Amino acid sequence: MGFVIYDFRHTYATRAAESGMPVATLAAILGHADLRSVMKYVHVRQEAQDRAMVAFEQTMAKSAAATEAAASKAIQ
Repeated sequence: MGFVIYDFRHTYATRAAESGMPVATLAAILGHADLRSVMKYVHVRQEAQDRAMVAFEQTMAKSAAATEAAASKAIQ
């Protein structure tokens, strides 16, 4: 089976979700009332998962550093 014009719907949904568009907004744009229907179109790529994990790890490191600084300040 080759490429069909409908494949653009999957590409758009995937790219929109990866760029941070809220799923409810994406559902409205695609004309779906059910969020589960939208998720049939979103295909998370490995590179997007990797970027999300890096961002999460950075957030956790900042949070840990802030918690440690606050604890250290409280002890003083």
